[in-house]
Amino acid sequence: MTTTSFLSHDAGPENVRMVMAETLAEIDLTDHNKLSLFKYGALDPLLRFLSNDDLEVKKVAVKALQNLSNVPENGLQMIREGAVGPLFEILYRHSLSSPRLREHVAAIIMNLAIATTCQEADHEQISLLESEEDIFKLFCLISLTGPEIQKTILRTFLAMCQSPSGVEIRAKLRQVCNPMSTFSIKEKNSDLIISMALLDNAMSFCIPRFSFLILEQMIKNNFCMGLGLEHFGRIM
Repeated sequence: MTTTSFLSHDAGPENVRMVMAETLAEIDLTDHNKLSLFKYGALDPLLRFLSNDDLEVKKVAVKALQNLSNVPENGLQMIREGAVGPLFEILYRHSLSSPRLREHVAAIIMNLAIATTCQEADHEQISLLESEEDIFKLFCLISLTGPEIQKTILRTFLAMCQSPSGVEIRAKLRQVCNPMSTFSIKEKNSDLIISMALLDNAMSFCIPRFSFLILEQMIKNNFCMGLGLEHFGRIM
């Protein structure tokens, strides 16, 4: 029986599927094998594990998805099949007892953003983030996280700005990094914890705005993914 069939919904006890998911989290796979796993149904059970209430189950799913999401075709499939929502739910949970888990989630989201830059022009274009609210929440998360997640979020936005929807993303970023715009969003979405947390801090506008200036400079200099951020953590 293959790894994929073990992971299928009706393939034996859940603890067996968990063992196979743990294997996917740790094993080195070729891009071809990663594509095959998604082609034959591995994504759906991993997404179910991702939404499980058990933190240990979430960790296994996250590590497996991180291992499989760095192939652009898989990243696009994850976006199409609704992986973004559960991933952001984990990323925004500051009370989560596993900061390392949130770092893994941020890395997956970055992989999904990179995947959007690899789309063929004659296919329907897929975006990681659609609304101004989603862009605002993710970018302002830079103010509330440690250096590793900060750098990953910047790389995520660098990828999105290089995607087919990059012009719109940059325009929305300029708007949400404007203090008056942030107040407007806060008024319209007073239930957003992140918005309220940022506005409670007098310096909350400085970090997103400073981060945006770094991002603009990276785009201007045509920096490749992973470069230009070595000193970001110390600056922040």
